[in-house]
Amino acid sequence: MTAHNSAQLSIRIAADESAFNALKPDWNALAESANPQSVFYQHEWFDAAWQWRKTDGLLHIMCVYQQAKLIGLLPTIETCASAYGIRVRQLEFLSVPDTQACDVLAVPDAEGAVLEILFNWLASTRGWDRVQLSGLHENARVVKHWTKWVRSRALAGQVTQNQVSLGVSLAGTWADYYARRSRRLKKGNNLIANRLKQTWRSVELNALCPRADDPDCRRIVDEVARISASSWKRSTGNTFDHAAPRRFLDRLSALAAERGWLQVWVLRFDGKAVASEYQLMFGDTVSALRADYDEAYEASSPGTYMNWKLLERLFERGRGHYNMGPGRNAYKLRWAEVTLPLSTLSVYNRTLRGRWLHLIDLWLKPRWHAIRSWRKARTSEAGDAGKDGD
Repeated sequence: MTAHNSAQLSIRIAADESAFNALKPDWNALAESANPQSVFYQHEWFDAAWQWRKTDGLLHIMCVYQQAKLIGLLPTIETCASAYGIRVRQLEFLSVPDTQACDVLAVPDAEGAVLEILFNWLASTRGWDRVQLSGLHENARVVKHWTKWVRSRALAGQVTQNQVSLGVSLAGTWADYYARRSRRLKKGNNLIANRLKQTWRSVELNALCPRADDPDCRRIVDEVARISASSWKRSTGNTFDHAAPRRFLDRLSALAAERGWLQVWVLRFDGKAVASEYQLMFGDTVSALRADYDEAYEASSPGTYMNWKLLERLFERGRGHYNMGPGRNAYKLRWAEVTLPLSTLSVYNRTLRGRWLHLIDLWLKPRWHAIRSWRKARTSEAGDAGKDGD
């Protein structure tokens, strides 16, 4: 672990697994003081994410200390990828497609000082070309402080809202919530329920919360992986039959089961597992990481039925919030009532590659898109004028 000192605070970089693992108790103590608290700030989450990302990145966990006390963390990895025909050295969050939020961690009364020393250190080194931090909520610490960092150090950067995270407040009753759903959705659900009764002898949806010492835990995780591999998502490369995502699933399942966070919903038709939703329960929040169904059973709409019935059960349990995760997927939009914007911060270093990326990302691409939009509008106007002439 390398160290960089300032007047009162110091930065140490955890760049290997032993240093990263040794951070766990102090990391989680810091995460407990963060506001808001989230399972996606826990060391266990980043531990599992690292099992996936170790194939394409290097650990670069920036730790801020006040004497011997850990008061801040910027959990990043170094990656090297091709962009616009050049090799780019990038710092990005240690995240995976299932990450629902990320940010700098800091004790509340030292937030400004933590961000300042992190920004100053990043601005003083040429070891990166671009910092790209995604999954930032609108009140994220990085979002609040980034302009001062960029302007004071004559760096270039921007925050772009490029995603949303959808969810449902579980306050109130299921009856009131379901009454607010569209007539079309409710009619479709009734049709699905009738079809299932006519097609299958038994339809069962069970919520499984295996502990680490549960002999069925491995079997449940294997079922999740099998359904994932049979879903429409298999072409993305992120399903659990691929090596890196499977390492993530296995590690997260073991750690989450140990902490009592793991919940897996499994839908069975005549005893056959056909759909699943993998969740983490933390505080009063349920976070859905993966919802998949076996495409062989698509005609029976297992995904839609599972979404419907598990939400009903969650309302009955009276938890606080159900996070459906990033993305405007059609099935999420049918149910969501809470929309949280997510942004990406991009900052460009004064390296030659950094300046080139800045020129393309912040100048050339926006202008090219504007020209294309203008041309498309002109073509549309010309077509409309031709129709009027007819």
